[in-house]
Amino acid sequence: MFLLAGSPLTVLYLSQTLLFLTIGYKNSLNHKRLTKKQVQDLIEFEGKLHEEFTKIFEQTYSTEYKDQPLVYELSNDRFLFVFDPKGHSIPGKGDIYAKEYFLKFVQSIQRTIEDIANNRANSVSH
Repeated sequence: MFLLAGSPLTVLYLSQTLLFLTIGYKNSLNHKRLTKKQVQDLIEFEGKLHEEFTKIFEQTYSTEYKDQPLVYELSNDRFLFVFDPKGHSIPGKGDIYAKEYFLKFVQSIQRTIEDIANNRANSVSH
């Protein structure tokens, strides 16, 4: 476990970053990251924006930059995670995840947010 120093927001950012690393290709239904064109086609054809999950993944940095990935619900119990279309590294690209896996992932992020809100942000405090 990590002992993270800094404000709770820093810990939240680092926790979410670590969680993003765990979501990766291994658990996605697609073998390669979807291109912007593939993502747009999926959104037009069957995507429905999931506003609650989209808000969970928003991050605001100390430089006031706001990272806003999007989450779409697809048919056949799948979710499309789209990296921030205005982002720097892989804007507009995305991955598809099974509903069961994605819901577990969202629950782990919500647990992390709750832990930080209750001052349980490091491995020593609980």
